[in-house]
Amino acid sequence: MLTKGLISLVKRKYDDATTFAERILDVRPNDEAGLILKARTLALTDRTEEALQIMTEAGALNRESQGINLTLLELYREVGDLPKIIETFERLRESRPDDSALKIDFANTLYKSGNTERARALVRSILEAKPTNRITTADIIELWVEYDSNPLTDQDYAFLAKEGSVESRIDIARYLLNIGQPERAREILVAAASGFWPEVRAVYGRTLAALGRKGEALAIANEIFENDETNADALLIRAQDALDREDFVQAVNDAQIVIRDNPQLLDGHLALVNIYKEKDDLDSAQRIFQDAARLLPQNLMLFQAYAGFLIENGQDRRALSVTRSFARDTSASVKAWQLYSQICGQSSSQTCEGEARRGVLLARSLYARDLPPGTPPTRGLFGRLN
Repeated sequence: MLTKGLISLVKRKYDDATTFAERILDVRPNDEAGLILKARTLALTDRTEEALQIMTEAGALNRESQGINLTLLELYREVGDLPKIIETFERLRESRPDDSALKIDFANTLYKSGNTERARALVRSILEAKPTNRITTADIIELWVEYDSNPLTDQDYAFLAKEGSVESRIDIARYLLNIGQPERAREILVAAASGFWPEVRAVYGRTLAALGRKGEALAIANEIFENDETNADALLIRAQDALDREDFVQAVNDAQIVIRDNPQLLDGHLALVNIYKEKDDLDSAQRIFQDAARLLPQNLMLFQAYAGFLIENGQDRRALSVTRSFARDTSASVKAWQLYSQICGQSSSQTCEGEARRGVLLARSLYARDLPPGTPPTRGLFGRLN
């Protein structure tokens, strides 16, 4: 019965889903799955208050139920009840203390509601657990790009340098390079740079290059090429060296290999754009931005750079179109809508200001992170309502 109800829900056959939920509850009035199925169906048919009444009554009987609390979290998000959202997150953390994804979700809410120090503490607890999952560090960096330009204390940098996971050091160092802090990036890598991790050593080489120590950086890259000719960061070092010598063929070739093998790595796309700009091949630079935008449709740093490029080259209408699409794909991002608003203010359009203003206001009250474009509806009993 439950499976049939879930199938009906996915197919948006809400009357059928309600019927299956009520059949379950006729037999077992307090059946948790039946209550959740009914509540989700009500919420998806604009009856969120009724759904909340059902789930709060269920929660009063079983405050520790993860299923009930996960459902309540989504319902409170629907109505924008921030205190209840935070309260529910706290209950979920008690039952799932090591769930990094939950902590990141909670940190997003805390950041957005102005609780910056609590958000930083949550992120710090994740990093102190030495995560090896690259998705986790990518999600942390996404939070920093959106909310926090100075997220780490000196103590945090010292911890990363001595005890942080290799994966988090690499990803955070790349982020620091992208925001122009190569010395901080070098600091968290230096202790591990002489070890057995070529990826660490290669990113460390990039920090040296950014600090002007180009000979040392190129020596590290050449050393890595003896065993791996496709290491992305070593290729980026060599590409920059080639660009400095105006060897555009070598520079383009190396950057293209980085993108081919690492399409989700922002650094490769930005490097190739820069090479084409230095070559005065603006059409190719724009093509790389277009390709990157398809691969990274929710990357704020990419779209900030893309919009700036278009404005610099007199393509105001194209910049407006690009930032509008980006904001719509990242509707919960205040900075995405602010970028659209900024470009709108530089264009001659009379219609975009209202949309941008409404987008900013709505994004400030959306306490869930954006799902990737094209994400299918939840097929299980738990998960996002939209």
